[in-house]
Amino acid sequence: MAIINFTFSESAVPANAVNLKEVPAERHGQKMWTWETHSGLCIKDREENGYSDSDWYMTVWNFEKNQPEELYFATTRGWSYPAYGSYVDATPEVMALYNAWCEKKSEERRLAQIEAEKKAIRKYKEVKVVRGRKVPIGTAGRVFWIGETRFGQKVGIETASGQRHFTAINNLEVV
Repeated sequence: MAIINFTFSESAVPANAVNLKEVPAERHGQKMWTWETHSGLCIKDREENGYSDSDWYMTVWNFEKNQPEELYFATTRGWSYPAYGSYVDATPEVMALYNAWCEKKSEERRLAQIEAEKKAIRKYKEVKVVRGRKVPIGTAGRVFWIGETRFGQKVGIETASGQRHFTAINNLEVV
């Protein structure tokens, strides 16, 4: 069990609570109950520091979604000391699923970067005018210049016949 939950009201304890403990609390003489969740599923934890407070998050494996999710489990905004005992306890099987998911996402990002680079307008790439009003739509050519103007980014293209046109970068698509 890795994420420790707590409450001061016995009625707030879930029916399926695992490792339920009644703990004498020093706060106003109340009793406190702790229980644990996400046994064997906690992959990593992290702390996010704000201006004057900190929050703690745990990455756990969600079998229903077949992917990891991040759960908020403690904060310094209020009293949550029992939750600080939460710990990483992922099983080797869960870590294998997580690592495979990470590799898949990394490959998806790599392919998306390749696709974005193919569509990016760069010097010497062949482009076609797809919108705008000064350069006829359908005009094709090679980019010879990219620059910043007071109206935004502009591109100079040279057609096969040697004509040069200048237009906004948003008016072009890579051929």
